[in-house]
Amino acid sequence: MDNPKGSVARLLQESASDAFIREQSERALLRTVAASPDDGDASTQLRLVRLGFMHETRAFASMLSDANTKAAEELFKEAFRSWSSLASPDGVPQVAALIDGELPEPHLTGELSFALHLAVCGVMASKPAEVRLSLQWFKLEEPNAPVSWERHVAGHIARALVLLTRKGNGWADVERAAKSVRTLRGLQKEFEAQWLDEQGKPTAQQHSALRLIALYHLAQIVTLLAEYLTDGSGGSERLVRVIERHYESARKAAIGARSGQALDFANLVRFGATKLALNSIWTHVAGSVRTLRLSRSS
Repeated sequence: MDNPKGSVARLLQESASDAFIREQSERALLRTVAASPDDGDASTQLRLVRLGFMHETRAFASMLSDANTKAAEELFKEAFRSWSSLASPDGVPQVAALIDGELPEPHLTGELSFALHLAVCGVMASKPAEVRLSLQWFKLEEPNAPVSWERHVAGHIARALVLLTRKGNGWADVERAAKSVRTLRGLQKEFEAQWLDEQGKPTAQQHSALRLIALYHLAQIVTLLAEYLTDGSGGSERLVRVIERHYESARKAAIGARSGQALDFANLVRFGATKLALNSIWTHVAGSVRTLRLSRSS
C-alpha cells in the first residue's frame, strides 16, 4: 500500500517473521479458547500489522505481475495469519486505534482498514470459515453523515465487501451490504458537488473527481456482487467479466488521479469480489449442474 509503511524492507530481511506470525496465530487461538484478556502489547500488534501489509503487498504484486496464484495464495495465507491473530473482542479496537495512529489509510477508519485487509486476505487465502469467524468481532456499523464525501463512499464500499465476506446472521449481512451501497445514491446529489468545490485548485478538483469515479465503479462491483450472492442471477462467469470491466475503469481513473492508494483499494475490491463470486454456493451449484448434464449426454 504505497509501501506502507516504511519498514517493509527491514521486515523482509527478518528471517524469523513467518515463525513469529505462526507463534502469534497459535497464541490467538489459545486466547479465543481460554477467553483470555491478554491481546499482546502494542509493539507486537504493530509488528503483526506491518507483516500483514508486507505479505499482502507481495501477494498482490505476484498476482498482478505473473498471475502466479499458487505463490500468491501462500503469501495471502501468511498475511491472513497476521491479521487474524489480532482479531478478538479487545484486539479489534486496539489494532484499529494503532492503525489510525501509526499506519493510517486516509479513506478508511482504522477498524474498517483492519476488517477489509483481514477479509480480503482470508478470502484470497481460501480460508472462508476462518475469516468469517475472525470477522465476528467487528461491529461494522453504518457510517454517520459524511464529513468527506470521498471517505464516506470508500467506507461504504469497504464495509459492504466485509459484510459480504462475513455473511453473518442468516445472510442478514448480505442485505446490509446491499443497503449500505444503495444509500450512496441518495446522498450523492447532496454531498458530491460541495465536496469537489472544497478541493481548491482545478487540478486538485480534477484528481478528486477521478478518485470518485474510481470509487463509483468499485461501488458498482460490490452492488452486483451482493445481488449475485442473494440469488445467483446472471451467473458467475458474467459477473467476473463485469467486475473486470468496472475494475479497469477504476484503475484508469486512479492512475489519472495519480493515486496509488486508490489503485490499491481497487485491487482489494477487485480480487476480493472475484474470489467471493467464484466461491459462492451459486457458482458451485451451476458447476454441479453442468457436470450432471455432461454425464447424461455422454
